[in-house]
Amino acid sequence: MKQKIAKDPLYGYVSIDADIFEEIIDTKYFQRLRRIEQTSMRCLYPSARHDRFVHSIGTYYLAKLAMESLEKNLKNGEGFYVDDKTLGKFLPSLRLKSIRFSFEMAALLHDIGHSPFSHTLEEYFRTKYFRELNEIKEHDIVEELLAEIQIVFTEMGKTQEEYKSFKLACENAKASPHEVASCIVILKCFKEILRNLAKKRDSEVDFDLLIRCILGALYSTEQIVSEQEKREKDYKNCIIKLLNSSIDVDKLDYISRDSQVSGFDNIKIDTARLLGSLILGKYVNAEGTDAYCLAFKKSALSVIQNVVLSRNSLYTWIYSHHKVKYEVHLIESAMQLIAKHVIKEKIDAGEIENRNAAKEEALYISQILSVDSIINNLVCDDTIWALFMQYRSEVPEINELITRNEQKKAVWKSFAEFQALFDNMEAIPALGAFSTEQMQRFFNREDSDPIYQRDLAEFQVYLNQFDSMIKFELVINKTKLAKIEHNAILIHLNEQLYGFDVIFKDLHKNSNIPPFFYLYCDKKSKEKLNQNDKKNDLIRYIKEYDRFRQEPSDKR
Repeated sequence: MKQKIAKDPLYGYVSIDADIFEEIIDTKYFQRLRRIEQTSMRCLYPSARHDRFVHSIGTYYLAKLAMESLEKNLKNGEGFYVDDKTLGKFLPSLRLKSIRFSFEMAALLHDIGHSPFSHTLEEYFRTKYFRELNEIKEHDIVEELLAEIQIVFTEMGKTQEEYKSFKLACENAKASPHEVASCIVILKCFKEILRNLAKKRDSEVDFDLLIRCILGALYSTEQIVSEQEKREKDYKNCIIKLLNSSIDVDKLDYISRDSQVSGFDNIKIDTARLLGSLILGKYVNAEGTDAYCLAFKKSALSVIQNVVLSRNSLYTWIYSHHKVKYEVHLIESAMQLIAKHVIKEKIDAGEIENRNAAKEEALYISQILSVDSIINNLVCDDTIWALFMQYRSEVPEINELITRNEQKKAVWKSFAEFQALFDNMEAIPALGAFSTEQMQRFFNREDSDPIYQRDLAEFQVYLNQFDSMIKFELVINKTKLAKIEHNAILIHLNEQLYGFDVIFKDLHKNSNIPPFFYLYCDKKSKEKLNQNDKKNDLIRYIKEYDRFRQEPSDKR
């Protein structure tokens, strides 16, 4: 098949089938990804100008490499030991072609519905508000996806039971909003394109598998009688994990790409060695029957270690950097304040009622940031910047974004410094005394919880009572370190399968940064805090906050 070549700074020359390039990559929906930055860290690293476009192509390249390696190792009978060691006997050839094509397309399109400004604004995709019978009702984006997949399932002749199984897996996967949005864009804009591409390859596209790969929604293998069907579901679950798991082709690309493009001196990942070691592992499950799972040869142990360390370095020192977090905070605040300004004008003009202001603000933002806006308006970073320029005189936070010398400064600059300032003086704090653990518990709650949001607002008021001349901005940081679940990464060692966490026991068990917060203030206030022990007075003041005191348990 005719090829097109793309030069990638990580992998060199990447070959892509010409029809995939023309039918998918050259479309306006995929080209939109050129105008969505991969990360929010360019405020910290000026060279980090990479986007979701190049990341998607990189993920696709690694997906192809992973499948080639897995199929090669399967054909050689590596990893699992059965009489029919050839891949064609393990699963029918047509199904294998369909699985491979669907997985590779999932990798290429996994970010097609991504929100502008990396992950900063994607929460606005989660729900949208619409008018029905003169009321504003809330609609979950997952329901949008289920409606689209039901149409596809009907076209494919799938049963109602298969739809119910997909729905349950989709709800249990707890996918991020941009992943759900990407699936909807695929089903609305690429359905026939993918079918035609598959047909050219004497195959078919399995939309069920494709969507599950992006969402991380595994198949249930319970109540399956047929050995052939169970093998296929086991194999498909392995493929899903190649795109959505503790170590997948998506993470491998962004860890390497974010490190290289920024110039951050991170541990390098040997992706060729890691993906070249992929095998299908065989074990006996709880029902006493043979089952299959994704595993790595022992030669990949050092690379897996590097993946964990590299990812955690990025999250600890880059994605959670005080400048990056403040830039994200400014973008979020600017969007919310623009919405308030627009809705207030409408209320003042008598166009809408004041009692619906909060939901009208959400409606305004979701009209800009929605799946429909991606499809119809190709919303991207440029769209939001144009909006910011329009309202920069009404929203001071926008001027902080575009004029760096007006930005507020962090009172402390890392978790290490925060921990040194707020660690318990006493090993065992008495009741009523400041407790680091109690403070961590206060912030370790769901962001969407209204009670938590109310508590944060009260804490913000408390902070600004410290000094009437200093106004603080509070930004919460929750660092997502790589968490290796028990037996999530499997190693084939001495003809047996072992969990990576079991082999290295305590190496990553407690790899965690508790939730903490940054405080920001203007430059003059920062200088004031650094004089006459004022900063220590602030720390003591924060420690005296009622919600951070050691309390007796209310559990019996």
